[in-house]
Amino acid sequence: MSPPAWLLALGVPGKCMEPLAAAQENQRRFKLEVARNRTVWRVRVDGCWLSSPQQKKVDYLFCVEEPSGSWKLILVELKGKDFGHALEQIRQVVEFIKAQPTFHQLGSQPIQAVVVLSNGNNVPAYQRERDRLRARHGIQVIAKSQHYTMTL
Repeated sequence: MSPPAWLLALGVPGKCMEPLAAAQENQRRFKLEVARNRTVWRVRVDGCWLSSPQQKKVDYLFCVEEPSGSWKLILVELKGKDFGHALEQIRQVVEFIKAQPTFHQLGSQPIQAVVVLSNGNNVPAYQRERDRLRARHGIQVIAKSQHYTMTL
């Protein structure tokens, strides 16, 4: 199975993409549950696709093919406890993706974000920043502790 051409056109190196629906780091896990006939690609963002030290970046981008043939994009950050930093990472990656001409040629692609924290005690303190991401970029940020399985 080869990755979708639009991911390559976004500048994602082939070595950064795998047909996987899960990620794990430091006892934090994210997993996608999708029907067998749906294609999922996992992109390693931090340190593979985007490596500039000046840019904050999330850990992964999951791309799920919809029955209509369009794609759903899910940014995933596996984080310790700094939810505010995770929101900034999401913002910068979304702005980077949306600045790519190829992204706009795809039509409107829904983007979601998930932050899996070791400790989510400070999540309520960042509601304003979450609301700002939703207003500016149409992104809903889901925050969970330790493990999260998303069913699509």
